Amino acid sequence: MQTLLQDLRYALRQLRRAPTFTLTALLTLAIGIGATTAIFTLTQAIMLRSLPVADPAQLYRIGDTGECCIEGWEDDDWSLFSYQLYQRLAAAAPEFEETTAFQAAPGIYSIRQEAKDREARPLRAEYVSGNYFHVFGLGAFAGRVINNSDDQQSAAPVAMISYRTWQQAYGSSPGIVGSTFFVQGQPVTLIGITPPGFFGETLRSDPPDFWLPLQQEILFDGQNAYMRTNQRQWLYAIGRLKPGASVQALPARLTPVLQRWLRDEDEMPAEFKPQIDSTIPQKFIRLAPAGEGVTSLREDYGASLRILLMVCGTLLLIACANLANLLLARGAARRAQTAVRLALGAGRTRLIRQQMTEAMPTVGARRHRGIGSGIPGSASDAGPGISQRLLYSHQCDTVAVGSGICVCAFTPDRCDVWRSAGVAGFAFRSGRGPARSRPRHSRGSIVAAKDTGGQPGGAFPGSVSLRRIADGKLAESGESGLWF
Repeated sequence: MQTLLQDLRYALRQLRRAPTFTLTALLTLAIGIGATTAIFTLTQAIMLRSLPVADPAQLYRIGDTGECCIEGWEDDDWSLFSYQLYQRLAAAAPEFEETTAFQAAPGIYSIRQEAKDREARPLRAEYVSGNYFHVFGLGAFAGRVINNSDDQQSAAPVAMISYRTWQQAYGSSPGIVGSTFFVQGQPVTLIGITPPGFFGETLRSDPPDFWLPLQQEILFDGQNAYMRTNQRQWLYAIGRLKPGASVQALPARLTPVLQRWLRDEDEMPAEFKPQIDSTIPQKFIRLAPAGEGVTSLREDYGASLRILLMVCGTLLLIACANLANLLLARGAARRAQTAVRLALGAGRTRLIRQQMTEAMPTVGARRHRGIGSGIPGSASDAGPGISQRLLYSHQCDTVAVGSGICVCAFTPDRCDVWRSAGVAGFAFRSGRGPARSRPRHSRGSIVAAKDTGGQPGGAFPGSVSLRRIADGKLAESGESGLWF
């Protein structure tokens, strides 16, 4: 841990000394990662996210298109149904535990809370069958959900409000459940609040604010109610598969039901019958997984989102390549430092770890800062007698620094001195290196010498003051050294 903290401090100094490199790298990655993340978030929401319901993999939709919102005879692939046709199809699908129907296009209604609202609000309401919430395995956040007993023409009008609307439009009022609302001027009892995160079965930008039983459509829409006719196809249908059942044979069973209905029971005007009878054999029904809900946006924008995600992925790869080039250029500029560290005995694994750790904050984590390969400190760390960075390793017998500093390792009876030129240095582990230059001394006795300005009459142009490094610290020494 101490080594890691030491490495992080060193990396911070390195990044602070190269602000242009750091800023360029961060901006490069920010553009690539930011764009890719934004597009993937959108793609995940539209293409990948499942409904927040119980066991979404068991849900299947009768029909596989996003046709909306009232269908006639135009399409051969049927996905919208009248209420009467929905009942026929549900009865012909024993593979489903239950099948629910719901309005394909929720409408906007005038809704007012009796106790608090002076004026009505234009809110979106969706008609659903009485088993709607039971099929999805949902309970109420407060109150209760709509059930089959509420989906009767003789039942008292009830409604459920979405959690989002309860919070945003009604301030999370605790007494809202059981209160009276007026929908299109008709009194309705609010019986429950949907769970948080549930916005309906269809991915849309304007989810429903209220849910109403299907049979109440006649009460609110009067003579124009779609429940009064079987000619209007306006409902989607989703079923929950029984455990162990299969849907493979179900489309082949439902298609004849559809064709018989269109031929014998649909309320098509007589003058159009001869024209459309010939098209009935081409009508069919497919099933589609409904765990992700009804997603017309997937059909409309799926291909474009995939292309956009690939483009952003390519942009991220380009950003990574640019960052790699920056790191390569930075490494090439620091070859001399790397050579010194290798000479001082730093292992290749240690140097690689240094580069990786120093790159991590550039990638955006900003938690790990480079690694100093066992070479801590700066001129200020080394003490007043050293004016340049001191390269030090506990594993080395001596160190070397920049031009103008002589470093020697010695024992009381011998002092081997080398001259440093530029950023060059020599270091040997005990028992390593050429025999002619191997220092004979004990590890830990390392002396750094700096020109003290030279004294007249000396044997050399200058004399030096020495400082001994013991256990990573500098201590004054009374020994003498030579300056070249």
